[in-house]
Amino acid sequence: RVLFRSFHPKQFETTETCEYQEKDIIRLLLNYGSEKIWIEVQDENEELKQEEVKAGAYLINELLMDDIGFENPLYAKMFDEFATALSDDKELPTQHFTSHEDEELSKLAIDLISHKYELHSWAKHNIPVTTEIQKLKKAVRGAVYALKTKKIALMIIENQKKMKEMHQSGGDVAGLQKKQTKLDDIKQKLSAVPGRVILK
Repeated sequence: RVLFRSFHPKQFETTETCEYQEKDIIRLLLNYGSEKIWIEVQDENEELKQEEVKAGAYLINELLMDDIGFENPLYAKMFDEFATALSDDKELPTQHFTSHEDEELSKLAIDLISHKYELHSWAKHNIPVTTEIQKLKKAVRGAVYALKTKKIALMIIENQKKMKEMHQSGGDVAGLQKKQTKLDDIKQKLSAVPGRVILK
């Protein structure tokens, strides 16, 4: 076994995570999952039409279609419960999570729904506030876009790290270069159009 003393794995480590983006998805699911939004979909003739869907269904389907997983195990557990309920054609009320048998999930849910009501005091003083519910479609699409963009950025960092390791060990980097090209292409598409981009 050959050791490359010049290689220090820590120099490639990144403290970057998708924590904020994952938390935002869960927050939207908890607070606005049952609210309806209008989205553009393609019919069988590939023509765009408007369709009303629940925000939660949109969020879940967007992430499942692109096989986006959650790094934070608590967010992952909550998302899985939402996704399972959706596949069973059920809706989970907020109380399901605020009084959840898993104390960590219950605490998270209470924390994430509490600031939904922060705007109320402003409204009492006749200060106009644009609430998130009024711009829900934008918030939901933005949250999906942000998580996908972050995931791609982290995948690019990880792939570059592997390419450097492979290059230093004298290995073949062709496969990793091909993957890099694909990742760069997805990143470019995401930057150009913050809409549907399949990450597979």
